[in-house]
Amino acid sequence: MSAPPASDTRGLQRLKRVSWRSVLQVVLLVLAISVLVRTVTGVDLHELLDELRDAAWVVVVCASVVAQTPRLTQTLSTLGAAPRPLPL
Repeated sequence: MSAPPASDTRGLQRLKRVSWRSVLQVVLLVLAISVLVRTVTGVDLHELLDELRDAAWVVVVCASVVAQTPRLTQTLSTLGAAPRPLPL
């Protein structure tokens, strides 16, 4: 087995997956969206929680599973359009 090229001998970069800044950005984004949605639509938070409590969870789970089917078809079309074989 030959040695890797000189350009591949760099050290590994340290990954930062989550930082306090990114967590703060997500919290502020969720807060801003929730305020905008409540303002524009007039939906009360307590009404929403009541509706979620009375939801048919079997239907919610089935809908969540069915909602993922476009991902499969998009994956297959990408595999068919790629000039080289792609790993799944």
